[in-house]
Amino acid sequence: MRRSSIVLPVVDAVLGTVSFGCDGEWHSFWVNEPAALLAALANPARPSHWSPEAGELVVTVARTGSRAGEPLSFSLTLLTAVPHHQAPTGSR
Repeated sequence: MRRSSIVLPVVDAVLGTVSFGCDGEWHSFWVNEPAALLAALANPARPSHWSPEAGELVVTVARTGSRAGEPLSFSLTLLTAVPHHQAPTGSR
């Protein structure tokens, strides 16, 4: 069984897309609740984890009285996966 990977997600709230690099590839997904994901990413207690088997991004948020925080899972639908050397760089 493949383990989850720590990722740093990039979220486009208007389009509802989430992108991140993992295992040498750049992945792009669609998320149903981009605003909720952005709110969770603004209050992390731990790094975000991608679980490919479950198709979920898990963001653990800070919670009063909970040292470990509260994990929130977001289901993602794959749009694309490309090797890192082909990923967009932001320059033209």
